[in-house]
Amino acid sequence: MERQVKEFHKSPLTWFLLIANSLLILVAYKYDSIADFFKSYSRHDITNQPIHSSYKTQEIRVELDPVRWSEWVKLPPNHRFQVDALGWHEYKFVDGRTVRSENGTVVNVGRILNNSFRLRGSSGTAVIILEPK
Repeated sequence: MERQVKEFHKSPLTWFLLIANSLLILVAYKYDSIADFFKSYSRHDITNQPIHSSYKTQEIRVELDPVRWSEWVKLPPNHRFQVDALGWHEYKFVDGRTVRSENGTVVNVGRILNNSFRLRGSSGTAVIILEPK
């Protein structure tokens, strides 16, 4: 019996169970439940609204959410755009880069790969105004 007590800490299963339980306690401390933890890392962080534009479209409307990114907004080639939205909004580009605009401040987002980006921001609707170059 004494030998088992001394070698208890050497078992990989013991260490796994200790670490797993510690992680569960930490997750339970931050989230109301384990399900909330998994929801926060699921693919539900993207809204399911299709957003496309064409040469004839002059503006695109996108519902903003402070946590969830919109679907990809695809701009027609050779167009400039301006986003009109109350509060803050943030762009996420194909290359992973993000740019934030506070209270309607115009920002230069630089070159946009694939003419695509996602938006999120304070709740409401953002209007993307398209202008031919």
